[in-house]
Amino acid sequence: MEQRLSIFLSYARRDRAQVARLQGQLEAGAFDVLIDVEDIRPGEPWRARLLGMIDAAHVVVFALTAASVASRVCLWEMEQARLQKKRIIIVVMGDHDRAAVPRWMRALNYVSMRTEAEVAANLARLTDGIRVAPRWLRYHTRLQQRARAWEAAPEREEELLTGAVLSEAEQFVLQPSEDAPEVGELVRTFVMASGERARAEQEAALRAAEDRAAHERALRKRAESRALAARSQILADQGHDLAGLVAVEAWTRAPIRQARIALCQRAMSHPRLMQMLAPVGTYTPPGAKYALRDGAAFSADGRRLALCMGWRVTGCGSGGWVPRRN
Repeated sequence: MEQRLSIFLSYARRDRAQVARLQGQLEAGAFDVLIDVEDIRPGEPWRARLLGMIDAAHVVVFALTAASVASRVCLWEMEQARLQKKRIIIVVMGDHDRAAVPRWMRALNYVSMRTEAEVAANLARLTDGIRVAPRWLRYHTRLQQRARAWEAAPEREEELLTGAVLSEAEQFVLQPSEDAPEVGELVRTFVMASGERARAEQEAALRAAEDRAAHERALRKRAESRALAARSQILADQGHDLAGLVAVEAWTRAPIRQARIALCQRAMSHPRLMQMLAPVGTYTPPGAKYALRDGAAFSADGRRLALCMGWRVTGCGSGGWVPRRN
């Protein structure tokens, strides 16, 4: 069953009897009427009580009389409704000083219900005005209440919107349909904060995924480097000329300890390969800390060339090794 529209009825205490009749007429029209019937007591946080009622209302109806336009509480209620972008309908229920009415309220279209004849003529007009775009009224009110809870929550992050709920709210705020109401600053700030948090979480998740992928690539290259270093040793034991070039490839995959040792060991029997090595830090015997210079490493006979630093040896022919970029 669809939720009934709720109306906050703002009025002056002096007009209580007259407003009670309007309340009955609205309730008979299947509306829930939120009305403050309690006097404000000294020290009472009345603003919070009234603000909660305004937040919960889909529409605000102002009973305009000389007493209500002179009431600081009534004008405060209307200002809160304006800030929240509530649909406001002003019902003229008595004579008043038009100059005393706030300028922004004077710009609204009034519904006159001062006499029996005006009530009979305009009650349907009032209820029709309340019912315009009820879906958006309900949604706007729910969003307003969520925004108010976020504003008051000690842990504000927990109140932010996420997922499909956030997408719907962003659509409502940033790309509203023609019949959707305008939203207030609190709702806009709430939705924007939710979107920023969601995007920050997405970026963090993306960075984490990239870090994991980079870590996995590094592990794979280290594993390949270890395998090539071991292969280099096997080829060296067999007296194969490829041993030095495979050691170079092991180093270019990942400069790990096994690759460094294999490269330095091969360099001892490949003078030209030794030329391509540079000590790192204090000089130590071969097999310790060496780095591969930018450029090329040669086989022992000087006829075959292994390009390194970003190049990977993929095969050889009579003319030499054929390099290809990683």
